[in-house]
Amino acid sequence: MSSEGTLKMLVVDDEEEITRLVSLYFSKRNYKVLTANSGGEAIKQVRENPDLDVILLDIMLPDHSGIELLEHFRNYLNDAAIIMVTGVNDLETVVNAMKLGADDYAVKPFRLGQLEEKIEAALRKRSMANMMGSGGLTAEEALQKIEQIKEKSAVVTFVFDDSEELNKFTEEVKKRGDVEIIDIRVGENYEISLKLISVAK
Repeated sequence: MSSEGTLKMLVVDDEEEITRLVSLYFSKRNYKVLTANSGGEAIKQVRENPDLDVILLDIMLPDHSGIELLEHFRNYLNDAAIIMVTGVNDLETVVNAMKLGADDYAVKPFRLGQLEEKIEAALRKRSMANMMGSGGLTAEEALQKIEQIKEKSAVVTFVFDDSEELNKFTEEVKKRGDVEIIDIRVGENYEISLKLISVAK
């Protein structure tokens, strides 16, 4: 995440029109968007921006294989969500990409709204790997954790055993302008996923 609290995205595609349109769309949605039209440019951007939250990566590039870049990027960016883009619905390639660490894929031509949904889902899924609390959290503890992780994560999930603590936490979050509730799930325990919008000064 950038110092301004926006999500940082890298769009890698050899079609300049695609990078332009994706950049325009997500720049209006609290993303700082970087672009690369070749694998070489993408490698440079990743090395210079280790705080990337999302990478949109074309599988077919003129100078590099998107699959090779995926492996390379995963070594640098453990926490970034990586969405592969392909012009052909090749199941074998997609499965291989997922095994190597891709979070999802999109087939051209895609709708930007659907792409946004895939990215949001991938960010939520990644946050589960670093779920804040395995149960038993109080509302006060969860609020304290928000302050601790605000510069480190775009999306976080908290788990409560007690519905009353979840309700207290939810009411406090609604008063804030820097956190957006994405999802609430009720099962054996109570989960709430949040998107961090800005960084408190």
